[in-house]
Amino acid sequence: MMLSKPRLSFWQIINMNLGFFGIQYSFGLQQSAVNPIYDFLGASPDQIPILNLAGPLTGLIIQPIIGTLSDKTWSENWGRRKPYFFIGAVLCSIALFLFPFSSALWMAVGLLWILDIGNNTAMEPYRAFVADKLDKSQQATGFQAQSFFTGLGQTLANFSLLAFPLIFVGKTGKLPAWVFASFFLGAFCSVATVWWSMKKTSEIPPTEEEIKEIKKYNHNKPSPFIQIVTVLIVIAAGPIGIYFLLKNVVNNDLLSLLLLPICLVWAFFLYTIIKNPNSNNTIVRTLQGVLSPFIEIVHAIQSMPKIMWMLALVYLFQWYALFCYWQNSSKAVAENAFGWHYQELTEQEKVLMNSYTAFKDGVKKYAEENKLNTEEIFNNNATASSLVAAYKDKVATPVAGNDIAFLEIIEANNKKYEKAVSETGGINGWYNIVTFLVAFLLVGFAKKIGAKYVHFICLLLAGVGFIVFSQVHQLNLFYIAITGFGIGWASMMGIPYLMVVGDIPKEKYGVYMGIINMMIVIPMFIQTTTFGFIMKHQLHNDSSKAIQFAGILLLIAATLTLLIKAKKITGDLEMPVGGGH
Repeated sequence: MMLSKPRLSFWQIINMNLGFFGIQYSFGLQQSAVNPIYDFLGASPDQIPILNLAGPLTGLIIQPIIGTLSDKTWSENWGRRKPYFFIGAVLCSIALFLFPFSSALWMAVGLLWILDIGNNTAMEPYRAFVADKLDKSQQATGFQAQSFFTGLGQTLANFSLLAFPLIFVGKTGKLPAWVFASFFLGAFCSVATVWWSMKKTSEIPPTEEEIKEIKKYNHNKPSPFIQIVTVLIVIAAGPIGIYFLLKNVVNNDLLSLLLLPICLVWAFFLYTIIKNPNSNNTIVRTLQGVLSPFIEIVHAIQSMPKIMWMLALVYLFQWYALFCYWQNSSKAVAENAFGWHYQELTEQEKVLMNSYTAFKDGVKKYAEENKLNTEEIFNNNATASSLVAAYKDKVATPVAGNDIAFLEIIEANNKKYEKAVSETGGINGWYNIVTFLVAFLLVGFAKKIGAKYVHFICLLLAGVGFIVFSQVHQLNLFYIAITGFGIGWASMMGIPYLMVVGDIPKEKYGVYMGIINMMIVIPMFIQTTTFGFIMKHQLHNDSSKAIQFAGILLLIAATLTLLIKAKKITGDLEMPVGGGH
């Protein structure tokens, strides 16, 4: 017998959803700050896509696995969902705290994997936690609270990039000081908001029947942690092993392109092993249990309505385009508004830049020991020649006099990019505001003219906005151009669901939502493994051209939307707002 859910007050619903603010603040930083950090650490534009592989892969694998395990967990002390999303929040906080200390590209990439694992560990159980607590009459209010904190978190994360450089000046190592402030705030918000939601909201215990089902599922199975580790090792072993076998045989460009077929072949191999329900192998049985969502998804895909296949085609171009934008927006603004240009350094020049960074760190240490004002020392007027002249007798100077001119050219170019990153935070914050303002209006338009026509118009605006974005040179015009994407982003978060909901059997709603999630992350995965080649060999590492390319892809997605035959929308529908992997 299903227990009735107690009605919650408005403030109880707010407290329960507050954790979405911390989780989505983290996602906002991933959108706008992580790729610039890669740039600061020396990544070339064509390397950026593959460095973002963590997002789509963890979204594809971690979310369904954690969702399944949280369904089959219950502890008198810790509950059902809370252990998962709290551990996820802690992982996010640790990664965010350590991110600004990244001294090399490999460290930043590793921390992004931890951050994405944490985000995806927290997200699915947290959504289920909210759904568990609310009865149908309060789901709309709960959903609006979730949407509010989602939008607020992403918006403030982006605006922190605009505001903090005005407060925190100078550099620590290779990264600007504001990076520390933005990521430290994210680390605090991630764990603090989730902890507050846990403290203020209790879980509804499962019924006796559900407890029996949970015990039956977990009989002779290891702990959830062991199950997760086992599954991840098995999933990763094949692609990683093949990658390292080919690493010294195939060049990097071709190897990136081969990642997708390698993963598909390995996925098919695993499916042939786990689809046998009569297997007695312990590892196979564990895989069958934890990977059951994927097995169900494969079966559902075989009978998937035609409209879902058409939506998948639209999503292929749509989400590929979005990753192109997020990876290149700061560099496009830098190129067009500030006159920045990407310059690939030789190994000798990299050594020289590292020596100069070490010298500046020495100056900062000297200033702190002698109680000097570091902000005045490292103000915008500070140059390599002025610093060396002022501190060459106080700090070891591994920089020759004839190298100073080169250093000043690189420093000036880097400062242009730092300013562009800050301004791009404001631009991306603006499109999140636009999204929040228009999202709830789109359902009304969808009812009047049809969901596919609304999505077509919104994608058209977004595509044109991207193309204009790639061409303008004044900062205020970037805000106007990105407004089109803000409207498109609002549609992407909900309107496609309205197009297909009439063709999805209600008893399979959950599994088809899982398929739609795969439709999002698979194009992102394809982008991370293929766009580096396009960026290097076709677009010649020009980020403005990458944004233009993204705009063209959105126009193609808009055209394909018109081919979808969606049923007319009836009844009251809620519009999802926000994002995440």
